[in-house]
Amino acid sequence: KGSYVEAEQRLSPLLEQVEQSGRQDEELAITLNNLGLVSQYLGRLVEAEKRYKRALLIWERLRGGNTVESARVLDNLASVYREMGRYSQAGDLFRRALDLFRKAWGPDHPDVAAVLNNLGELHRSRLQRPRAHAPAGDDHLGHQQYE
Repeated sequence: KGSYVEAEQRLSPLLEQVEQSGRQDEELAITLNNLGLVSQYLGRLVEAEKRYKRALLIWERLRGGNTVESARVLDNLASVYREMGRYSQAGDLFRRALDLFRKAWGPDHPDVAAVLNNLGELHRSRLQRPRAHAPAGDDHLGHQQYE
């Protein structure tokens, strides 16, 4: 956890700086995604969800919703939903990310494999959940960082 706390300490001032500038650009989306990863690894799932959603909105506004950047954030957000037990939402987002990666890279790219692995983890999570605690209506079936 120590390295994640350190990463958060380094990224948070950058986020503040970009937000104060009023820019809604790639740098802000990347910073939000990376801080979302840190929040997720630290177990702060609601905070991670908010950061990923915000990053996704920026990418969609800047480049449309059918980009590799959006797919990375979708995959990360889906992972948060899986951890929260929101399996239907996770499955929908994983499949969306998978479709975008396949269109961009073809079927044999590592990003495609990563999302397929995440879908497998989702399926395993669903099989292991206690039936009495399953969310109503949730009968449907990784992490991507920017550099």
